[in-house]
Amino acid sequence: VYQTSDPDQKARARSHTLFPKLQGKTTLLLVFSGQPLSGLFTGVQRWLDVVTEDFLARKNTQIFKLHAEEGFFNRRTAALTKFHLRRQVEENELFTTFVYKGKWKFEYVQALHLYDKNLPVVLLIDPLGYVRWHAVGLPCDDATAVFRSMCKKLATERRNYA
Repeated sequence: VYQTSDPDQKARARSHTLFPKLQGKTTLLLVFSGQPLSGLFTGVQRWLDVVTEDFLARKNTQIFKLHAEEGFFNRRTAALTKFHLRRQVEENELFTTFVYKGKWKFEYVQALHLYDKNLPVVLLIDPLGYVRWHAVGLPCDDATAVFRSMCKKLATERRNYA
Protein backbone atom coordinates (compact mmCIF):
# COMPACT_ATOMS: atom_id res chain seq x y z
CA VAL A 1 0.00 0.00 0.00
CA TYR A 2 2.92 2.29 0.71
CA GLN A 3 3.94 4.74 -2.02
CA THR A 4 6.64 7.30 -1.50
CA SER A 5 8.84 9.90 -3.12
CA ASP A 6 11.66 9.06 -0.69
CA PRO A 7 14.46 7.50 -2.80
CA ASP A 8 15.49 5.20 0.06
CA GLN A 9 12.00 3.63 0.21
CA LYS A 10 11.29 3.38 -3.56
CA ALA A 11 12.57 -0.19 -3.90
CA ARG A 12 10.54 -1.31 -0.90
CA ALA A 13 7.33 0.29 -2.20
CA ARG A 14 7.35 -0.95 -5.80
CA SER A 15 5.16 -3.77 -7.12
CA HIS A 16 6.35 -7.28 -6.34
CA THR A 17 5.28 -10.89 -6.20
CA LEU A 18 3.69 -12.00 -2.94
CA PHE A 19 4.94 -15.60 -2.96
CA PRO A 20 8.57 -14.87 -1.90
CA LYS A 21 7.26 -12.88 1.08
CA LEU A 22 5.22 -15.91 2.20
CA GLN A 23 8.15 -18.33 2.21
CA GLY A 24 10.02 -19.05 5.41
CA LYS A 25 7.26 -17.98 7.82
CA THR A 26 3.83 -19.20 8.76
CA THR A 27 1.49 -16.60 7.30
CA LEU A 28 -2.03 -15.51 8.07
CA LEU A 29 -3.32 -13.99 4.82
CA LEU A 30 -6.59 -12.06 4.97
CA VAL A 31 -8.13 -11.34 1.57
CA PHE A 32 -10.83 -8.68 1.36
CA SER A 33 -12.68 -6.78 -1.35
CA GLY A 34 -14.07 -3.70 0.32
CA GLN A 35 -17.66 -4.95 0.23
CA PRO A 36 -19.68 -4.32 3.43
CA LEU A 37 -18.85 -7.62 5.19
CA SER A 38 -15.44 -7.96 3.59
CA GLY A 39 -13.93 -4.61 4.46
CA LEU A 40 -10.97 -3.72 6.63
CA PHE A 41 -13.18 -2.57 9.50
CA THR A 42 -15.78 -5.34 9.37
CA GLY A 43 -14.87 -8.95 8.52
CA VAL A 44 -11.09 -8.55 8.45
CA GLN A 45 -11.04 -6.70 11.75
CA ARG A 46 -13.25 -9.31 13.41
CA TRP A 47 -10.84 -12.04 12.37
CA LEU A 48 -7.88 -10.03 13.59
CA ASP A 49 -9.55 -9.38 16.94
CA VAL A 50 -10.16 -13.09 17.47
CA VAL A 51 -6.90 -14.70 16.28
CA THR A 52 -4.05 -12.16 16.16
CA GLU A 53 -2.81 -12.49 19.73
CA ASP A 54 -2.58 -16.30 19.65
CA PHE A 55 -1.09 -16.34 16.17
CA LEU A 56 1.63 -13.75 16.73
CA ALA A 57 2.58 -15.38 20.05
CA ARG A 58 4.05 -18.22 18.01
CA LYS A 59 7.51 -17.75 16.59
CA ASN A 60 8.20 -17.13 12.90
CA THR A 61 4.73 -15.82 11.98
CA GLN A 62 3.44 -12.88 9.97
CA ILE A 63 0.11 -11.34 8.96
CA PHE A 64 -0.62 -9.96 5.50
CA LYS A 65 -3.77 -8.36 4.11
CA LEU A 66 -4.60 -8.44 0.41
CA HIS A 67 -7.25 -6.35 -1.33
CA ALA A 68 -8.53 -8.30 -4.35
CA GLU A 69 -11.43 -7.18 -6.51
CA GLU A 70 -12.45 -8.51 -9.89
CA GLY A 71 -12.84 -6.35 -12.96
CA PHE A 72 -11.19 -4.17 -15.58
CA PHE A 73 -12.12 -0.97 -13.74
CA ASN A 74 -10.57 -2.18 -10.49
CA ARG A 75 -7.28 -3.00 -12.24
CA ARG A 76 -7.19 0.49 -13.68
CA THR A 77 -7.93 2.19 -10.35
CA ALA A 78 -5.48 0.19 -8.21
CA ALA A 79 -3.50 3.36 -7.46
CA LEU A 80 -6.66 5.02 -6.14
CA THR A 81 -7.41 1.95 -4.01
CA LYS A 82 -3.87 2.11 -2.59
CA PHE A 83 -4.33 5.80 -1.87
CA HIS A 84 -7.49 5.15 0.19
CA LEU A 85 -6.13 2.07 1.97
CA ARG A 86 -2.98 3.94 2.94
CA ARG A 87 -5.14 6.28 5.01
CA GLN A 88 -7.12 3.44 6.60
CA VAL A 89 -4.37 1.13 7.84
CA GLU A 90 -2.04 1.76 10.75
CA GLU A 91 1.45 3.07 10.05
CA ASN A 92 3.06 -0.27 10.98
CA GLU A 93 0.78 -2.14 8.52
CA LEU A 94 1.71 -0.16 5.39
CA PHE A 95 4.15 -2.81 4.13
CA THR A 96 1.91 -5.77 5.02
CA THR A 97 -1.25 -4.60 3.21
CA PHE A 98 -1.31 -5.20 -0.53
CA VAL A 99 -3.55 -4.45 -3.52
CA TYR A 100 -3.84 -7.02 -6.31
CA LYS A 101 -4.00 -5.25 -9.65
CA GLY A 102 -3.33 -8.10 -12.06
CA LYS A 103 -5.70 -9.87 -14.40
CA TRP A 104 -8.40 -11.91 -12.66
CA LYS A 105 -7.90 -15.61 -13.38
CA PHE A 106 -9.97 -18.59 -12.29
CA GLU A 107 -6.88 -20.31 -10.85
CA TYR A 108 -6.51 -17.39 -8.40
CA VAL A 109 -10.15 -17.63 -7.43
CA GLN A 110 -9.68 -21.33 -6.80
CA ALA A 111 -6.36 -21.03 -4.91
CA LEU A 112 -7.42 -18.10 -2.73
CA HIS A 113 -11.06 -19.24 -2.31
CA LEU A 114 -12.45 -15.97 -3.65
CA TYR A 115 -15.86 -17.40 -4.55
CA ASP A 116 -17.86 -14.75 -2.70
CA LYS A 117 -16.46 -11.21 -2.82
CA ASN A 118 -18.87 -10.13 -0.09
CA LEU A 119 -17.04 -12.19 2.53
CA PRO A 120 -13.44 -12.07 3.79
CA VAL A 121 -11.13 -15.01 3.12
CA VAL A 122 -8.66 -16.23 5.74
CA LEU A 123 -5.75 -18.43 4.67
CA LEU A 124 -3.18 -20.09 6.91
CA ILE A 125 -0.08 -20.64 4.79
CA ASP A 126 2.87 -22.78 5.86
CA PRO A 127 6.53 -21.70 5.43
CA LEU A 128 6.73 -23.47 2.06
CA GLY A 129 3.81 -21.44 0.69
CA TYR A 130 1.12 -24.12 0.84
CA VAL A 131 -2.37 -23.22 2.02
CA ARG A 132 -2.93 -25.46 5.04
CA TRP A 133 -6.27 -24.06 6.22
CA HIS A 134 -8.83 -21.62 4.90
CA ALA A 135 -12.10 -20.03 5.93
CA VAL A 136 -14.56 -17.86 4.07
CA GLY A 137 -16.80 -15.55 6.06
CA LEU A 138 -16.94 -14.13 9.53
CA PRO A 139 -15.28 -15.93 12.47
CA CYS A 140 -17.27 -18.44 14.49
CA ASP A 141 -16.23 -20.57 17.46
CA ASP A 142 -15.64 -23.70 15.37
CA ALA A 143 -13.49 -21.89 12.79
CA THR A 144 -11.34 -20.17 15.39
CA ALA A 145 -10.86 -23.43 17.31
CA VAL A 146 -9.67 -25.21 14.16
CA PHE A 147 -7.45 -22.22 13.32
CA ARG A 148 -5.78 -22.35 16.73
CA SER A 149 -5.20 -26.10 16.48
CA MET A 150 -3.68 -25.69 13.00
CA CYS A 151 -1.39 -22.91 14.26
CA LYS A 152 -0.19 -25.16 17.04
CA LYS A 153 0.35 -28.03 14.62
CA LEU A 154 2.33 -25.84 12.19
CA ALA A 155 4.46 -24.44 15.01
CA THR A 156 5.47 -27.91 16.23
CA GLU A 157 5.64 -29.61 12.84
CA ARG A 158 9.02 -30.90 11.70
CA ARG A 159 9.75 -29.51 8.29
CA ASN A 160 10.94 -31.89 5.62
CA TYR A 161 12.07 -29.97 2.54
CA ALA A 162 13.08 -33.05 0.57
